[in-house]
Amino acid sequence: MNLACALDTYKKISIIGMSKNTGKTVVLNELINICNLNKKIVSLTSIGVDGEGKDIVYKTRKPKIYAYEGTLIATAEETLKSFTAKYEILDILPFSTSLGRIVIVRIIRDGFVLIAGPDSNKEIKDVSDMMLNIGAEVVLVDGALNRKTQGSPSITDACILSTGASLSRDMNITIKKTKHVVDMLSLKCVDELIKSRLGDFELNNVILIGEDVIDTGIKTSLGREDEILDKVDEYTKYIFIPGSLTSSFLNKLKGLKVDVIVKDGTKLFCQREDYESFIRTGNNIYVLDKINLICVTQNPVSPFGYYYDPKKFLNELKNALFPIEVFDVLYEGGGL
Repeated sequence: MNLACALDTYKKISIIGMSKNTGKTVVLNELINICNLNKKIVSLTSIGVDGEGKDIVYKTRKPKIYAYEGTLIATAEETLKSFTAKYEILDILPFSTSLGRIVIVRIIRDGFVLIAGPDSNKEIKDVSDMMLNIGAEVVLVDGALNRKTQGSPSITDACILSTGASLSRDMNITIKKTKHVVDMLSLKCVDELIKSRLGDFELNNVILIGEDVIDTGIKTSLGREDEILDKVDEYTKYIFIPGSLTSSFLNKLKGLKVDVIVKDGTKLFCQREDYESFIRTGNNIYVLDKINLICVTQNPVSPFGYYYDPKKFLNELKNALFPIEVFDVLYEGGGL
């Protein structure tokens, strides 16, 4: 699916990055341009700040966000001072950030914008729904450094993953890291019968599934791995983890014939080596809700003075990530 088709298919799309400087803003601007060409009303928001002319961490130059007349934007009050686009305020929301309250504005004259959206996923979802209700045809949610949770199916309908040379001078390392994240975001759903056995629970605690379904009352696996394992017996077939799944817990599970269930692929925070070792032992990790990863985009240029051959990078990413589609927005026009 190319980017234009994605905008016709989904109402809420998140753009998540492997790291900073992987080309998320370039992809966002491409999506905005497609919407403008197709006369589609687009709305924008973000987790974190996006659209600044210089990266606030690395002090490197980065592209700005250009918004067209009619665009709806949910952003913090203080960012409005940086707009060159002319706007009208439609609503002031009860969501506070370090840069002030979140406001919804409509662009009435084209120009550059700076976006700093809500701090939480729930607020992102609420704001996105509000903008759809007031006329937006598609909502684009731009992510922040190491914040992949906005790709969760509970937040957006689909997501795009951006990767690039800023991850490593070694292209092979970048590809391996990207494939690991794609694997995490593409985990299979658990069998419907098993999923139905969790239906009577609020899914806020660690739950063991065997002959019986047992709510352990434990909220997280972080730092409580041994306590959870003490409750596992020979009948336990699955462990549901409500929050983050880490390498530490996976390593403690090795040797047990127990599979793990998480809410979705954004909950995994484990190293590639630990994940692969866990799978090699015959164990599996399943999700309750599958993330709709529609494509990966690449940026072959690092702001730190080195770059990959764009054609080679594109071809090798496509081979490694198949059947996920891979685009280079600048090199091949975003798959248009």
